[in-house]
Amino acid sequence: MIASMSDEGRWRYAPLVGACAGLLVSLVDIGVASAIGVSFASAGHDVTLWVWLYLALSFGVLGWFIGDLLRRRREARRAAQALVAEQRLVSELSERLAIKEKLASLGQLAASIAHEVKNPLAIMRSAVQNLAEAAEARDDERGADDDEQRGYQMVIEEIDRLSGVVGSLLDLARPPALERHVTDVAKLIERVQLLTRPICERRGVRVERAGDSAAAFVDVDADLLTQVLLGLVDNALQASPAGAMVELEARIDAQRERVELRVSDAGEGVDEALRDKVFEPLYTTRSAEGGHGLGLAVARQIVEAHDGRIEVRDAEPRGACFVVSLPRAASARVTGAAAA
Repeated sequence: MIASMSDEGRWRYAPLVGACAGLLVSLVDIGVASAIGVSFASAGHDVTLWVWLYLALSFGVLGWFIGDLLRRRREARRAAQALVAEQRLVSELSERLAIKEKLASLGQLAASIAHEVKNPLAIMRSAVQNLAEAAEARDDERGADDDEQRGYQMVIEEIDRLSGVVGSLLDLARPPALERHVTDVAKLIERVQLLTRPICERRGVRVERAGDSAAAFVDVDADLLTQVLLGLVDNALQASPAGAMVELEARIDAQRERVELRVSDAGEGVDEALRDKVFEPLYTTRSAEGGHGLGLAVARQIVEAHDGRIEVRDAEPRGACFVVSLPRAASARVTGAAAA
């Protein structure tokens, strides 16, 4: 800010500098012309001095106008840049307002259906579970019936999926209540690795820690941030082929005083035209796999509640990289803080 003010102060004197430069150029020209004996006469009188004065004045005025033109051009450029920045801010605010309006609508929908749907789903699950246990007991006596057991399990899984959709809608309907603690990012990543180990073994994909997060601390609700990272890792595992590796990395942006948590997969990546849409509620590219399009919307809501930002980029050499950027906390503040 100080540098910007100093720069503006210098440009304020651009016309004066231009005038001085014009005078300097005129003096050089006059000196060269005098050295080679140039003189001017009018009606028998020597007017060389008056010509030199007119030349110096003309160059000085010309320099003044050039300096003033440059100053005005710079002011116009800065005004245009400020206008573009304001337009970008207005666009972002409009998008956020549209998203909040959509979330409010979803919240009303969730509030109206939650009690109507969750309780019957719980009763249905309990009933199917009882039927499955009874069938299992009969199978022990008469012989196994795998088709019947698979049918019961499929119904239970679908009930659980619907319960998850209702729960995600309720999460969107209400702002997250944060219980912040200064948290060691390295331990947060270790926790996510531990929790994702069973699903990694089932899918044959590894989750590896990359980078050095030893000195990274964030003031967050560790449970909610873990929920965000678990969702991103789960998406990365589904996008990556068997035998691939998902990278979980923390980077410190010392200049902006922020910490970036990155989850990179080895999948097909996310098309640039879809990188904003993937965070919208109910948008999903995994309909065939049972995706309901709420996970990333909830993740963004949680991250923004922490004054953070989430976005998707290209991973190297291929795949998608989801980046969660959060304000960095000073390590000196960590006194008995949650370690994730």
